[in-house]
Amino acid sequence: MKKKSGRRKRTDTFTLQIPPKLYIAAFAFYIGMELALKIQHKELDSPASWLILLFIIILLFFLLGLYRPFFQTNRIRQWKFKQKLLLGLHHILTIALLVRTGLFLTLGFFIFSCVLLLVGVFWICFRLKSVNQLPINEGSTKIDHVSLEDIDQMTGKEFETFLYKLYIARGYDAKITPHTDYGIDLVAVKDGIRTGIQAKCYGEGRTVGVAAVNEVCGGAGYWNVQNKVVITNRVFTKKAMITARSNNVIMIDRNDLQKMIDNYNKTLNSKEYIPPPSA
Repeated sequence: MKKKSGRRKRTDTFTLQIPPKLYIAAFAFYIGMELALKIQHKELDSPASWLILLFIIILLFFLLGLYRPFFQTNRIRQWKFKQKLLLGLHHILTIALLVRTGLFLTLGFFIFSCVLLLVGVFWICFRLKSVNQLPINEGSTKIDHVSLEDIDQMTGKEFETFLYKLYIARGYDAKITPHTDYGIDLVAVKDGIRTGIQAKCYGEGRTVGVAAVNEVCGGAGYWNVQNKVVITNRVFTKKAMITARSNNVIMIDRNDLQKMIDNYNKTLNSKEYIPPPSA
């Protein structure tokens, strides 16, 4: 049976759901605010009260999901915008709970509400954008004009499919490896030279570490490839780059991927082959 051509559409339907953790965070802040007011008015001023207040602050840290970006990277500038907002919110809530003035408590609650509203608006915009079409047609080896913003919305599997079609367009014989890929997502062959590719499609703020380099090196022997490549829509850590150099692994980060996309889009316009950088 012939597969339909054209752009693949997502079947996701947009639904607005407030995470349960948000309710818990709001309730915890309310309890903390009441406790802080009692401490302020000397109704409660024991060490146990302060320990409970400290516990609430730590609980808010986890409920807002701030432990995840800290585990990924300690560079706050690489965090998602929403995560930075939540970190600022946590600082404001901490000040509001610890400073013994009603002004800070009122201000903290007001800013808490405003920031939550702002985060909600950004989340709704993201969800609306995510149900749009992607420039990938699974029934064809052709790709429409694509941008990095399109790639940022892809899943890992969609990113592999995109790279497969990109390498086909560059004149390679390519295939996507099975789920148990031994560290290699794609194998591309040209002029008798086999290239093993590890694809990493991450969200904003994330970086690709040494593990990706180790994976592609580990799979090189199994797939019998001469060239090893790691491609990501983000950036690599310094340790990953050092490890890659010592193992002859080609690293293609966000900037290099942009060049590959630009060259491919030029190819669509001019219908002439323009070889992308490296790999």
